[in-house]
Amino acid sequence: MKKVFVSIALAAVALGSQAQIVKNDLLKGYKEGDVLEKTVYNDKRAPINVDTWCGGFTSKPVEGSVSPTIGKALTYEGYSEAGPSITLGFPQGVKGSRVSVYSLVESGKVYSKGTYYIACLANFSKVGTNLADFLAASASYVGGGNRGQVYVRREGNDKIKFAVGLLKERAEAPMAYDYH
Repeated sequence: MKKVFVSIALAAVALGSQAQIVKNDLLKGYKEGDVLEKTVYNDKRAPINVDTWCGGFTSKPVEGSVSPTIGKALTYEGYSEAGPSITLGFPQGVKGSRVSVYSLVESGKVYSKGTYYIACLANFSKVGTNLADFLAASASYVGGGNRGQVYVRREGNDKIKFAVGLLKERAEAPMAYDYH
């Protein structure tokens, strides 16, 4: 499986045991086939592009890698959110990783207190047997600042398993889920 990492800094401030929505509609204005990233960070000191999908900074870009694109809408009965999807992957023959970032705050400002929530629908048509990260909450578009991650891996031929990570610790869920 080719590794693609999407870093999303999503946060919610905890008010007692309640959380408020900080950001939704991350794909507003996009239509199927659009390129996700509006720009790429070419310097680790570049100013943050707030509320914009960007390619993360890397000192060794993978030659031939391209921005994820917008795919068909995902829906699920009983889930109130619906909308365009993000199609992750690399062109045939290109191997490596790419970080796509959606920043919620300007440089120097962070969501440093409270509970952080990420909610999304995911369709995994191809998944390898090793844990692969596909979502993370991070304080930086340069890398190395991931606070929480969500991983997925194939379990047998027709099931997948999830794991979560907090800083350097990982915990795999005991349940396996059908692809469909």
